[in-house]
Amino acid sequence: MVKLDRVKQFLLKKENSYALLSVNGEYNTSIMRVKLLLTLFIVSAALLPTRVFAASDGIVISEVSMGSEDSASTEFVELYNNSSSAIDISSWSLYYRSATGTSWTKKAAIAPATVVSSHSFYLISTEAGSNTHLTSGMAQSGGVLQLRDSKSLVMDMLGWGSASLSLGSPSVSAQAGESLYRQYDESSSTMVNSSDNLNDFYITANETPAGLPAVEVDDPQTTSSYPSIIISELYPNPPSDQSESSDEFIELYNPNNSDVDLNGWLLKDASDKTFIIKNKTIVAYSYLVFTSAESHLSLNNTGDVVRLVSPSAQLIDETADYGEAKEGLSWAVVDNSWNWTVSPTPSVSNSSIYVENIVKSVGLTPAIKKATTKKVTTAKPKATKAKKAAASKISASAKTQDPTDSSGPASSTLANIWPWLLISLGIGTIGYGIYEYKPEIITAYHKLKNKFTASS
Repeated sequence: MVKLDRVKQFLLKKENSYALLSVNGEYNTSIMRVKLLLTLFIVSAALLPTRVFAASDGIVISEVSMGSEDSASTEFVELYNNSSSAIDISSWSLYYRSATGTSWTKKAAIAPATVVSSHSFYLISTEAGSNTHLTSGMAQSGGVLQLRDSKSLVMDMLGWGSASLSLGSPSVSAQAGESLYRQYDESSSTMVNSSDNLNDFYITANETPAGLPAVEVDDPQTTSSYPSIIISELYPNPPSDQSESSDEFIELYNPNNSDVDLNGWLLKDASDKTFIIKNKTIVAYSYLVFTSAESHLSLNNTGDVVRLVSPSAQLIDETADYGEAKEGLSWAVVDNSWNWTVSPTPSVSNSSIYVENIVKSVGLTPAIKKATTKKVTTAKPKATKAKKAAASKISASAKTQDPTDSSGPASSTLANIWPWLLISLGIGTIGYGIYEYKPEIITAYHKLKNKFTASS
């Protein structure tokens, strides 16, 4: 608001200046055009981001819980000092906004004279005994946290679930009694910080506020398996009376004799654009359809692949590339092979009438044939780190930082480039104005010159 007020004041001063260029009580058309160009230049400059994300290997958000199994209001945010020196966090603040919101709420204010020792934790919690009190109200389904220093610079940010703002892509959201925990590198005693929330954070049921993650022990008798779920049909090219942004669909099939909770599973296209499935259960021997209006996955008409991935980054199923999409037809599994069928059949058995047999003997993917299982990581430090890193490496291209959001972080690269963009924009605007309206400017100049000469 301060910046826009300054713009208004600047334009008001310019308005008075332009009045001096009035000829016979009327503005010259060329002057009005130049004024418009200058106005666009000033407003563009005002809207460019000035807040710089503080590239920091110091204090990071290391663990977040949005509620326990007993109470949704039992929440905490854990900070960690990644550096080898103590860091003063006096008067820092923690801000939160909802997944799709635009306004920020201060959740915690860190007291003056607060220092976090090297490789140490700082706990902000709704419970007594923490370093700083946290005001509850973070949604499990999605939200954004920003850690800001005493000058309101954003030092770290975490978006999860359906958040519209995050570093990289938002992390998968945790359920009650679970927390989002940043990967920990034991060899360097630091939290992994790749500036991608989806890559850096994983879900744990062993909450450890103000402490390192609990050591996980490999028990060969205990495994957590992911059932076989099949991608059974794609509808990539609807006819003209339908919309690609809403009527395309991806269909899944559950061949198991029990229902399967798909919360936290992911659908990914060939470009790695990701849709996180939330609060969905696929019934035994039934179908589940995700339209493009819900998933925001746009299937390319020139060919695409869809992958189904478990919450631990295991490939569960993958379609064959359909090549050039045929309008109004669906790409479906029929008789154990991929075919273009004569009509789409969302949520029911696929049509057995197909145009041509494209890919023979598809069957189940190797991942399904092996009855994919996720074993708990071993107690060995290197194995633990490798497993957790693999479990979180799901790269995605959705929901990156909005560069015009002055309340959020802008990349350090953009911060270095935008002044030069501003200078280029200014030079280009002025040059264009002079080139385009040179005759009018010359005419206005001579009129003013004659007026001043006559008056003298």
